[in-house]
Amino acid sequence: MLFRSLLRESSPPRIGWDALQVLSGLTTGFVLPFALLAPHDHGQHHGFWITLAVIGILDAMVQSGTPYEHRGEIQKDPRQILRHYLKTWLTVDVVANLAFFFVPLSPSATWLQLLRCSKVFRVLSNWENRQVLNSLLLRISRYSLGLLLLTNWISCIWLWIGLNGEGPDSWIERSALSDQSYSRQYLMAVYWSVTTLASVGYGDITPKTNPEIITAIIVMALGVILFAFAIGNVVAFVSQLDDGKSEYRMQQAGIRRYLAFNGVSSETLSRLRQFSDFLWSQSRGSSPDEILSKLPATIRTEIISEMLQGSVSTVPLFSNSPASLRNRLLMLLRPEFFPPGSIILSQDEPGDEIVFITHGRARLVSEKEEEVSDSDRYFEQGDYFGDLSFFLKEHRNSSAVAETYVEAFLLNRSLFNNLIKQDPRLRTIIQTMASGQSERNQNLLLAGIIL
Repeated sequence: MLFRSLLRESSPPRIGWDALQVLSGLTTGFVLPFALLAPHDHGQHHGFWITLAVIGILDAMVQSGTPYEHRGEIQKDPRQILRHYLKTWLTVDVVANLAFFFVPLSPSATWLQLLRCSKVFRVLSNWENRQVLNSLLLRISRYSLGLLLLTNWISCIWLWIGLNGEGPDSWIERSALSDQSYSRQYLMAVYWSVTTLASVGYGDITPKTNPEIITAIIVMALGVILFAFAIGNVVAFVSQLDDGKSEYRMQQAGIRRYLAFNGVSSETLSRLRQFSDFLWSQSRGSSPDEILSKLPATIRTEIISEMLQGSVSTVPLFSNSPASLRNRLLMLLRPEFFPPGSIILSQDEPGDEIVFITHGRARLVSEKEEEVSDSDRYFEQGDYFGDLSFFLKEHRNSSAVAETYVEAFLLNRSLFNNLIKQDPRLRTIIQTMASGQSERNQNLLLAGIIL
């Protein structure tokens, strides 16, 4: 059961497993070079590296059974999955995690374990594609971890050159570090790497031997590339953080200037700004209707059904309808926003709409509202109203007003009537509904309120 859940990339056990692979890759990338260059014996840590290798081998087994997406479709055929993994990362994962067991034959094979670091960036990229976490955060994390790993590896190369240098010509000897601890020598290697990559170069540690000069040239060239890459990414990060808000503010400022020029009061402009900011916070400048209209019918229906989860299960119109008819009803719903104080359904108008609240709070406004309890007077997330006048085909004698910002879906009578003509089953369901009213509707009718 656990193995099956690990094969689903969206399951919590799989996300935890992938997080373990990220930790394993980072541990290998940062600790392994430091440990291998240390002058003393690290044999006591063999069990730790064996554990990481076993975890990596188990991950290869998980990957070989994980379905993958190809051209919008999930490929679940085990042979296709294995063939896909073989073409991509199977060789890298096998070499990275079996390398430790070949160390007795070739000590240099130990360094192949660094291939395990590739798993870090694969997992983060996959999380970004599936939006497991904030995409901007994951992108920054990928870049930062890559830069830290690269700095660590350059530091270890510089340290190795110093430890294996020729006597007094070694940078360690020239910097009077030969009598210092290994940790101190490593720290100074990191210091040199950072100052060189950043093009600071204080000059207290300078290259002299040919290997040192060649390494310094490569690191300086790499620093120039990383610096240019960093500027580009910072600009991209900042623009994503802004998320189009600057453009939105400029647009709203232009609208307010136009309205003020045409005599609109500052109080009304303030209410407009508050409502516009609410819309922006909810949709980032995109209209919900525009978003939903571009989706295929099945996905749109599924999304609306989840947004109206409480209503779909409690509204007789939905709960008494077969699945196919319920989906067609959901497709007729239109999203709307209402600011505080605005009238959602008005008194003395025909009952042509039913309102389903997904966010916010509305209240009944009527001369007889004191005759009903607060639970019947207020409508919150998951509640619906307007069905009394809708199905009785009466004019409303009461209103519904938004107390907070309200997000809702509206069912329009004209579209509803067209559906009745197309599907006679709907008329039978309405007749069934007419024979039984909800407790709230019964209380409203007893108070003489039709909404």
